[in-house]
Amino acid sequence: LLPEYYLTRAESEILERYRTAVGAPWGFVVVAGPTGRYAFVRSLAKGYGADLRLAVVAGDATTIGRLESSIVTGAGWVSHLVQQIALALWLDPRVAAQLAEASATYRDRRSALCTELASHGIDVTSPTGLNVWVPVDDEATAVGVLLAQGWLVAPGGRFRIASPPAIRVTTAALPTERAAACADAVAVACAASRSKGRRSGSGG
Repeated sequence: LLPEYYLTRAESEILERYRTAVGAPWGFVVVAGPTGRYAFVRSLAKGYGADLRLAVVAGDATTIGRLESSIVTGAGWVSHLVQQIALALWLDPRVAAQLAEASATYRDRRSALCTELASHGIDVTSPTGLNVWVPVDDEATAVGVLLAQGWLVAPGGRFRIASPPAIRVTTAALPTERAAACADAVAVACAASRSKGRRSGSGG
C-alpha cells in the first residue's frame, strides 16, 4: 500500500481560497509513491487571470525545500509584488463573489450544451471546466465541417495521448441561448465524421 499524505490545515485553507472559477473541486488527500515525495500544484491562471503567472504548491518538506532552492537560485523567481496581489485577491470577499458568479455562469453554459447534445443522441459528460469533450471518428473532418458552419473548435489530438479522437468545444463564451444552434452544428459534424471514418475503414 502506498502511504497517504494529507495537506496541512493552512495549506488546505490557502488552496480553498484559490478555488478556480471553472468549478472544479479537488480532494486534499495526496497519494505518494514509495519515496513519500509529492507536490500538489494549482495554477491561478483560470480563476484570477493568466497575467499573474502564479501557482500554489503544497508538498512534503524535502520536495518543497528543493523547489524553494531552485526558485531562489534560478530564473523562476516569483515577484513578491505578484504574490501580494494574489493574496489580496484571495482575501477579498468581492473577488470571491465574482468567482462564484463566474463559476455558476460557466456551469450553466456547459450544462446547456451538454443537454442539447444529448437531444441529438450525443452523450457527453463534462461536470467541470470551460470545455466540452465530444468524441468523433475523424477530428479533421469534424473541425472542418464546423468551421464551414461558422463554429471554431479545437481538434482533440493536441490534448490527448491514448484517448480516442474527439473535438474540444469551448463553452466559456457560449451563451445558453446559442447552445441549441451549436449542438445542431456539432451533430452535423459528428455525422460527417462517422461517414469519413467508415470510408477510411473500408479503404474508399
